Amino acid sequence: MPILKIDYEDVNKLAKLFKEDYERRGLNFTQSSIKDYLKIGMKRKQFYAIEENNEIIGCVALKPGYNFILEMKDLIVRDEQQLRMLVENMIKICLEKEARKLFTICPEKYENGLERIGFIKEGMLKDHFWDGENLVIMSLKFVRKSDKQINLKDKLEDIEISRKAGEQLRKLPMNKQV
Repeated sequence: MPILKIDYEDVNKLAKLFKEDYERRGLNFTQSSIKDYLKIGMKRKQFYAIEENNEIIGCVALKPGYNFILEMKDLIVRDEQQLRMLVENMIKICLEKEARKLFTICPEKYENGLERIGFIKEGMLKDHFWDGENLVIMSLKFVRKSDKQINLKDKLEDIEISRKAGEQLRKLPMNKQV
């Protein structure tokens, strides 16, 4: 199943998935309000989806942030295979953008699957939308190419300091023990 970029022409199919998910979670939103939410959201974030038989069966949105931090939003999947497919695609995009970190605030049911992918739990929002629905804050930190580069000047200074310290130690008189 390929992962598709979603745009305005797919809003109706995406809204159907959102409506089903919201109803399962006990949230009552109209189809119209969901479409409005998605249209506004598409201006600030890119949606990705898994489609099967011309129906969207899973989705996630990627929202750019500050300081190379991206947020994964609106995660809706039926099973861990879909979760893995969508999240690994988000990780690939983050690596291409040299992101520092990817984080999400999502329903607690996704916590174990995200941990298996490498995310760590940073917190929890208890009873967030209603009593009994907890959201988890999960993140994955990347090592960027620029973080791996060493400062050659600092490294040479460290070597010079170590060399001078070694010379000073060799000049010290040694006590012989009997």
